[in-house]
Amino acid sequence: MQVVGEWGQAGEGPGKLTLPVSLATNRDGLIFVADAGSGFVHKFDWNGQPLASFNHPRMQRPSGIAVDDGGAVYVADYSANRVFIFYPDGRLLREIRGSARLALSGPVGVAVDSEGSIYVLEFDASRIQKFDARGRFQTSWGKDGEGPGEFHFPADLAIGPDGFLYVADTYNQRVQKFTREGQFVAQWSLPGTPQGQMAEATGITVTDEAVFLADSGNQRVQAWNLNGTLRHTDTLGDRFHDAYETPTDVAVGRNGELLVLDPSRPRILRVKVNLGGS
Repeated sequence: MQVVGEWGQAGEGPGKLTLPVSLATNRDGLIFVADAGSGFVHKFDWNGQPLASFNHPRMQRPSGIAVDDGGAVYVADYSANRVFIFYPDGRLLREIRGSARLALSGPVGVAVDSEGSIYVLEFDASRIQKFDARGRFQTSWGKDGEGPGEFHFPADLAIGPDGFLYVADTYNQRVQKFTREGQFVAQWSLPGTPQGQMAEATGITVTDEAVFLADSGNQRVQAWNLNGTLRHTDTLGDRFHDAYETPTDVAVGRNGELLVLDPSRPRILRVKVNLGGS
């Protein structure tokens, strides 16, 4: 992996970052950043130029973000215990709070599949809830634990091009793979610091080629085959050399480049990926 760009400006106001924790890209290569510190979502072009910033009076701590094929922006708000759905121009479209039986509890991740189904990952409840495109509850799975299909303070999830759901099960130090109905498929990794292990995966994104992880505990980015075989581990030129510097999220955008979020600076790194045949 090779860093080919780096940008970000600390501060308050449009386009400035306070405590960015999650990012996503749309089909046009625009970048959306959830800033938990300011309560705003910021939109940038591929070179880091600010285009727009928006929030909502009920939005408190945006912690996870996704963009669907139509450009709608989904924001999981940990403190407000809901998901905000915005039109592409930043106007509020809908809110999801859970169902009458299951209220959202500490949502930190959100993903949307090609059919418009919405998957919300709950940090506090160690659970995933699935909703249809109108925000109506469909199903849920998961509880606190170490077994297959259980989670311990998970931080992020992503839909792969293969149609499976991948979860960064953060404090179990593993990745879990599910069908979109919640059926457990596989899990991988062991806790630790050597290559092939992970300490605290907080961000995940999936392409045809690999599952990319932001392993914040080990201050590095990992790439795995979709079957759980490690392909590459990278510290991106030792850019995370201080204890407080660490990648927290990853996203893939234009030309297959990988975006890596480092809240400590704050900054976003653009990374050229070449995994070769490894």
